[in-house]
Amino acid sequence: MRKKLVALCMAASLLFPVMALPGTAGAVNIFTDTCSGAAANTDVCRDARPTSTNPIIATMKVVLNVLSVITGIAAVIMVIVGGLRMITASGDPGNFSKGRQGVIYAAIGLAVTALSQAIVVLVLNRIA
Repeated sequence: MRKKLVALCMAASLLFPVMALPGTAGAVNIFTDTCSGAAANTDVCRDARPTSTNPIIATMKVVLNVLSVITGIAAVIMVIVGGLRMITASGDPGNFSKGRQGVIYAAIGLAVTALSQAIVVLVLNRIA
């Protein structure tokens, strides 16, 4: 009975992030009316303008964002699985250590993903 309950909890926790994804929100450009006339040459308005219309760079940014979302979802799943493994270790140090390693590796993966995304965005903004 306990194994069935654990399996049911794991299946529910894996499905929950998919069900909890928010809907898309529309973006609002607050600079359309503000950045006109003499204010158009200010630093804020210059930063608000699109820097590149290159479709390759735009595609690379979309791919980067999609891969980052996939990596984030995978890391959340790994943290949940590692936490469940730690909880259900029942005093077995081997299972507890495997669960802890899974959580640590998921955190390292998130950090590497965030740093790599920052580097790629910086490079793409310099190219554009």
